[in-house]
Amino acid sequence: MKLLPKTVLLFVFLCLATAGTSHAQFVGNRNSKKFHNEDCRYARRISESNLVKFESAREALAQGYKHCKVCRPAGENSTATVAPDSTVSREDSGRCRAITKRGTQCKRKALPGSKYCWQPNK
Repeated sequence: MKLLPKTVLLFVFLCLATAGTSHAQFVGNRNSKKFHNEDCRYARRISESNLVKFESAREALAQGYKHCKVCRPAGENSTATVAPDSTVSREDSGRCRAITKRGTQCKRKALPGSKYCWQPNK
C-alpha cells in the first residue's frame, strides 16, 4: 500500500518530463545522406555525431536525403515527392564512372580533369 503513492508520483513525473520533448519520426545519417524510420535496424546503427532528426519524410527529402530501401520511410515513390535542390547530374558529380568487376559503378571520386579515379583496373 505504501508503494502505490510513490509509483503514481513517479508516473506523473515521467509524463510531465516527456510532455515537452518533440518526437522525431525519422532519423538520417549525415554521412550516407539516407533517412530511416526510427525503428529501422539501420537507424539504430547511426552514431550520435552523425544522427539528424526529421519530423517528416518531406523535410528529409527537401534536405537531399534519400529513403532507406529496407524500411521505406516515405513509401514506394518517396523520391518523386520532393525534388532535391541540387541540379547536378550523376555524370557531373565528380564520381568515378568506371564499372567494377561486380558490375556496379565505382564509388571513388574521379581525379580532377578526368572521369575516372586512380584505380587502373577494376
